[in-house]
Amino acid sequence: MARDLAIGTLNAAGRLASDGIAVMSHEGQSIFERGWGLDTPLAIIPLGTDLDLFRPMDVGELRARLGLRGRFVVGYFGRLVPEKGVDLVIDAVASMPPEVCLMLDMFKNFAPGSFAAELMGKVDRFGMRDRVVVIDVPHDEVPMYMNCCDVLALPSRTTERWKEQFGRVLPEAMACEVAVVGSTSGNIPDVIGDAGLVVSEGSSQALAEAFERLRAEPELRREMGRRGRARVRELFSVERQVDMLADLCTRVAARG
Repeated sequence: MARDLAIGTLNAAGRLASDGIAVMSHEGQSIFERGWGLDTPLAIIPLGTDLDLFRPMDVGELRARLGLRGRFVVGYFGRLVPEKGVDLVIDAVASMPPEVCLMLDMFKNFAPGSFAAELMGKVDRFGMRDRVVVIDVPHDEVPMYMNCCDVLALPSRTTERWKEQFGRVLPEAMACEVAVVGSTSGNIPDVIGDAGLVVSEGSSQALAEAFERLRAEPELRREMGRRGRARVRELFSVERQVDMLADLCTRVAARG
C-alpha cells in the first residue's frame, strides 16, 4: 500500500511539475510508468563517470606501501550498510587462502556501535586483521586505491523497501580496468554486462567462488578490465550522460 502511494505521488509530481524526467535505471523508469499513464518525456540517464579521473594507473609503489605486493586484493568501496552486502565480502575473503586480502573503504562511517564497528568485530573474530587494509580517502584519491585492487565487489541485497538502483562504484572500478563482481540485486547485472561476474544475492560462497575464478584466471581478469573501461566509455561516461540529457531536453522542447 505504502509503495503504491509512493509511486502515485512520484507520478503526480512528474505530471504537475516536470517537463521531462531523468531516472538512473529501468527500475526507476518502471516506477514512473507503472499504470499511471505518464506521458511526460522520460529518459534513463545513468550517473556519469569521469574517465580522466577513473583510469588505469601504475600503483606498484602504493601497493608496496600498503603491504599488498604479491597479494590478491578484493576491494569494497561504498556505504557501510547491511544492504550493500559488505559483510558477505568479509565472509568470502575469510574463507580463502591467506594471500587473499580485503581493501575496505570506511567511507567516513566508523563510529562505536555502528555497522562499521560490527564489521571490524567480524574481522577480529576471523583473526584476519592482517588481511584487511582499511582506508578513508578523499574522492579524488579513490581511483589510486581502486587500481590497487584485483577485483571490486558490490554484493548488494534486495530488501522489502530497496534494491540497487545503479551502484556507481561499479563503473568507477570498470573505468580503472578493475574486474568487478556484483549480485543480482536491481540494476547491477545491467551495469556489469560482460565486464565482470554476477552472483546470486546473499551467498558468501558464490562470492568466494567468483573471487577464486578471477584469481586463478588472470587473463580473464585483465580481459574483463578492458571490457569494463570500453563499456563505461560507451554507456556510463560523463560525455554520454551529457548527450543523453541533451537528447531529453530536445524531446521536451519539441513538445512546446
